Amino acid sequence: MNIQLIRESFEAVKPVAPEVVSYFYETLFRKYPQAKGLFATTNMDSQKLALIRSLVFIVENVDNAEKLAPYLKNMGGRHVKYGS
Repeated sequence: MNIQLIRESFEAVKPVAPEVVSYFYETLFRKYPQAKGLFATTNMDSQKLALIRSLVFIVENVDNAEKLAPYLKNMGGRHVKYGS
């Protein structure tokens, strides 16, 4: 895994992060319309910000398993509860 490349690539995307996450959700809902129901009561502006924050944390800690593993485990546990 090329951590430097991951971080450099992410830095290049940061200025357009809101557009990237909007595109992500647009594509998700277009390809998997059934997924839209999982977000029926979700404030999508807050959801998009949460995705950006998660990606920032993951990229910043991609080489720190002590921080990353519990974060991802917690995130996975939450998503199981959401039904996704």
